[in-house]
Parts: sequence; structure tokens; C-alpha cells
Amino acid sequence: MTLTFALVLGVSGTAAALIFSILYRPLLKSVIDLCGTENRDRFWTIYSGIMIVLSPILMISWAALSEDFLRDDFLLLQQCVFWAGTGVMLALLVFRFMLWISSNRLFELREAEHMRFANGESQLMGKGQ
Repeated sequence: MTLTFALVLGVSGTAAALIFSILYRPLLKSVIDLCGTENRDRFWTIYSGIMIVLSPILMISWAALSEDFLRDDFLLLQQCVFWAGTGVMLALLVFRFMLWISSNRLFELREAEHMRFANGESQLMGKGQ
């Protein structure tokens, strides 16, 4: 492993950590609605942060298995930026998809509860008339 490769891994991890630090509060607020308890929402927020930070590092390491990867420092930097960006985007897309599925299910449950309440109230009003 060359010094350049080690530096690129460090910079990728730091950039991903910065992205997670920016997304932490909105992510925590979204997960609180879905999880219901503070322990669960903190766990899932921290877990997603770990995945966001590790994904670019893992993508770069996976790409480094190629024989052409460490041939030229400029090419190394270009490939590392590409694979790090791909890793972060994949992690965010997976998390977005999981958040969308969970929130969609939660919205359907809330709507069904609202409809039951509205129907119960309208039946009560109908009996009184």
C-alpha cells in the first residue's frame, strides 16, 4: 500500500464523516418519527453514519483489487474520487430507499387510523340524529 493510497483512504473517510455530520440532525428527526423510541432512533442514526463513512473506503478498497489501480498517482486520485463518491451515493440511496419504505408504511397506518376515527365519529353523529 502506497502513501498516496493511504492518504486517499483517509481523505475519503473524512469527507464521508463530514457528509454524515451535516446530515445527522435531519436524519435523527426523520428516524425519531419512524422508530418511536430514543434508543432505537439513535442506534439507526449511528448505524447509518457508520455505513456512510465505511462505504467509500470499502469501494476504494474493492476497486484497488484491479491491477491497473496503483499504476499512476493521478489516475489513482481520479479513480479514488470516483469510487468514494460512488460509495457514498450508494449508501445514501440505500438509506433513502429504506427510509421511504418505512415512512410510507407509517403514513399508511396513520391514514388508516385516521379513517377509523373519522368513521367512528360519523357513526356516533349519525346515531344521535
